Amino acid sequence: MPSNGLIRSQRPGAPVPCAQFLWVYLLTGPHNTSLPGLSRVRLSSLSEDLGWEYGATVSAFAEIEAAGMARHDKRAGVLWLPNALKHNAPQSPNVVAGWRSEIALIPECDLRREALTAMRASVEALGPSFALAMTRALGEAPRMASPNPTGRSEEHTSELQSRQY
Repeated sequence: MPSNGLIRSQRPGAPVPCAQFLWVYLLTGPHNTSLPGLSRVRLSSLSEDLGWEYGATVSAFAEIEAAGMARHDKRAGVLWLPNALKHNAPQSPNVVAGWRSEIALIPECDLRREALTAMRASVEALGPSFALAMTRALGEAPRMASPNPTGRSEEHTSELQSRQY
């Protein structure tokens, strides 16, 4: 086995630091929740979990990030896998509605806002019931239908109502 500083400092039995192993861990690790691809985790925590030196984890993550497969906000400790929803779409609007408690746990930051905007677009493409569930998961009031769905002016509507017998 090659003897470099990265491998010597690992705990016994720890996997050799590499982007491929880290990628699998990002997809399957204990930091994941029901919210696909968006989690609260720091690279230092990943290092500890894997028994890797922090620098080795940062280096492996940099490869993943350069490929556009993941983003991380170091200050907030937010991790986003942008394509997660493409590979793990919600099965029903109830699943989306259940994301509300998980979304609340993700710290406010630019990456969180960007991720939730992209997730909203993906979920809304699944249909109106999914869109409504996403609105609720984000803690927003649902958009109300127009009180005048015909598009007619109020005067015209009043005139029609007065003609009814």
